[in-house]
Formats: sequence, C-alpha cells, structure tokens
Amino acid sequence: MGIIMRLFFYCLFLCLGSSASLNAQNYVLYDVKPNDTPESVAQNNGVLVSELYKFNPGLKGNRTISSEKIVIPKASSENFGFIRYRVKQLETLYSISKLYNVSVEDLKAFNPQLYENELKAGEIIRIPAYKLPKKYQNIDFNQSLKNSKKYSIKKIFRSPCR
Repeated sequence: MGIIMRLFFYCLFLCLGSSASLNAQNYVLYDVKPNDTPESVAQNNGVLVSELYKFNPGLKGNRTISSEKIVIPKASSENFGFIRYRVKQLETLYSISKLYNVSVEDLKAFNPQLYENELKAGEIIRIPAYKLPKKYQNIDFNQSLKNSKKYSIKKIFRSPCR
C-alpha cells in the first residue's frame, strides 16, 4: 500500500504541476497603442483595473502606459501570484524557464524589460506561479505516507518461494 500511496501522490503532483503550466497561458499579450491608459485597456478588454495591476505592477500610479506590451488576464484567478527571483551568474531565460516549468515567452511577458535588454546576473525578475488550491494547502503528505506503513513492500510483493 505504501508504494500505491507514493504513486498516487506522485501522480497528484504531476497533475498539479502540468495544470499550473497550462494555466500560465491564461493571459493575452497586448500591444499598447498611443494614448492607452490602464483604465481604457481594462475597460476595452473586460477586466478589472485591479487585475490588470496584478499582472502588470509597473502600471500602478501611471496615467499612461510606457511599455510596448502588457499582459491582460483572460480569467480571474485567486491562485495566481509571482515568485521574485534573483538571477544567478551564467543563468539564461531558458534555464530559468526549465527550473520553474514556465515558457520563455511567459518570462518575457511578465518582465517586459527582457524584450529589449539581456538578462543580467543580480537582476530580479518575476516568475508566474500558481498556488495550490486551499483544500490542498494544509495536507501533510509526509504524514499520509507514514500512516500507510502498515502495508510494507514485503507484504505487497511477498515471493511465493523462500
């Protein structure tokens, strides 16, 4: 039973991880037009200004948009957030994308400065991340595995001849 539980939790993590990478595509990259404001972009695209600020924190407090591209969410998500990451020496967008299971396009979309400038060691970038839904946040997966020790590998795979 222990192996079965481990396989179950492994599959659960794989499923959650793959759904997070699919959810990372829950946005549209918008080409900013002259005279666009955060309010006009939000209104024209049917999103709340607060959601627009959540995906583009550099827009807060600005009347006009100076970026060439901004991120517009397709749907609201309370489980969405960012990881602040300090780039290490010799890291590339590709290596960071593989480390966090996001695409290079996602990294560029949430860090518009990367369209124009190269990645530098010491630079802090935002990596899109999804939190586990609340019903899974307080589960102690290690404790679940410890409780299932009554069924050991020996009992499951007992060989018929000794």
